[in-house]
Amino acid sequence: MNVRGSYSRTLARPVFRELAPFASFDFVGDVIIIGNPNLQRSLTDNFDLRWELFPTTRELISVGVFYKRFTDPIERIIIPGTNASQATWRNVDAAKLFGVEMEVRKSLEFISPKLKNLRVSGNVAFIKSEVVIDPQVYQAILGEDSTRSNVRQMYGQSPYTVNGEIAYINDSLGFNTSLNFNVFGPRISFVTATGTPNVFEQPRPSLDFSISKTLGKNFS
Repeated sequence: MNVRGSYSRTLARPVFRELAPFASFDFVGDVIIIGNPNLQRSLTDNFDLRWELFPTTRELISVGVFYKRFTDPIERIIIPGTNASQATWRNVDAAKLFGVEMEVRKSLEFISPKLKNLRVSGNVAFIKSEVVIDPQVYQAILGEDSTRSNVRQMYGQSPYTVNGEIAYINDSLGFNTSLNFNVFGPRISFVTATGTPNVFEQPRPSLDFSISKTLGKNFS
């Protein structure tokens, strides 16, 4: 059994496309993206607390909580007055999120010894994120939508994620196969600085299958 706590500070630098002051067409969203050379790097303070239990060397049960505090996070925004046809990136002053995560990895050997190489696993996380809208921007939003709150979800952050896996792992034969499921909650794809609602990317479940076999010592 482990109980682990940690703190770290990480940074995220703008990538070339976010910084370069030229326009390019984004086929996902059907908008023209323009870089912002005034972007600053983002800093993140990470606080984590995690409890782990290992029933066997191949099994895991864990529960964790985490808190992240962002300084100057980068987000993608629709440029006001462009009829949602142009977008750019900007820094916002701060953001924060709190989350809970649970993970289980279990062998099916308890059902029958013949199933010792078959395992199921999954994890689920619930996240509450928060960005306080700039007061001047918020006043402009209120002019068009008086019901909007001055707090919103963080750009790109889903309120939940779910992952599941069924895997067969046979090290003696060098044969592995797995079926994986993933889905994430709705997340902001474009932030708007007016009363127009933010643009969200909706959940889309995915199911993936993989198989591998080693061929001698150096190939698979």
